[in-house]
Amino acid sequence: MDKPAAEIVERIGAVWPLEPAEAARPDETARRWRYRDGAGEIGVIASVTEPFCGGCSRARLSAEGKLFTCLFAVKGHDLREPLRTGASDEELAAAIRAVWTPRTDRYSELRTAETASLPKVEMSYIGG
Repeated sequence: MDKPAAEIVERIGAVWPLEPAEAARPDETARRWRYRDGAGEIGVIASVTEPFCGGCSRARLSAEGKLFTCLFAVKGHDLREPLRTGASDEELAAAIRAVWTPRTDRYSELRTAETASLPKVEMSYIGG
């Protein structure tokens, strides 16, 4: 089996039969499966083998006021300075839009030998 997520679903489904469940939101990261007996569901997140970058709606704000547009971002965007200099809510929203709208983060989709050598921000630093 070449996809670990499929193997997880197959192994669980062999003991407790599963069927695909509809996504609750278009930006959902987990592929969901419902137990056929109605006892619940599971979700499998496979960002490496089944990336979901195109539908990502997650940003992270570090304790130092840096906005990260990808869990695997190399650097964040400074929001602390505008906050400390008295930016209004509208100005902060505009600053966030200026960073978010043109973003091209697709680390999981573009993962290659070259991206493996890039410095990474620790997940604990940005709430991963």
